[in-house]
Amino acid sequence: MLRLFPTIAAIGVACVSTVALAQSDTPNLVGVWECEEATILFREGEWSRVERTLEVTEQRDAVFRALNTWSLDPDDGVEGHIFGEHTIGGTSPWVGVIDFDNGTIHGGAFGDGHQFQGRIVDEHTIQLALTEAGDHPWASRTTCRRGGG
Repeated sequence: MLRLFPTIAAIGVACVSTVALAQSDTPNLVGVWECEEATILFREGEWSRVERTLEVTEQRDAVFRALNTWSLDPDDGVEGHIFGEHTIGGTSPWVGVIDFDNGTIHGGAFGDGHQFQGRIVDEHTIQLALTEAGDHPWASRTTCRRGGG
């Protein structure tokens, strides 16, 4: 039994090293992500559709910066809110992070208070749930695809 211990220990170290290596491969999100048109709910019952494009402009390790460009259907008569102004579209800078599982993402927008959570489905697909609390609350979710996916 004592002779088997070094072999068992070596196998255990190899398994742990392989798992650690697999978990350290942080996905690269840099690029332009086209999101599916999605339902969005504002305040107490103002419904619309939102189109969204994300451009992840920089990533270091698991932390990234992005630009979120969005527009609402003008026929709905609903306005969103960005940088203190009511509007039907605009661009806001985002910061985000890929969680330790390399599959979950979290982040928020500059200047407004909206946050997003999501998951990396594959190298060309992410899914996001987006919310904002406060005086101008809203909620939506979407699936986004990067070129080539």
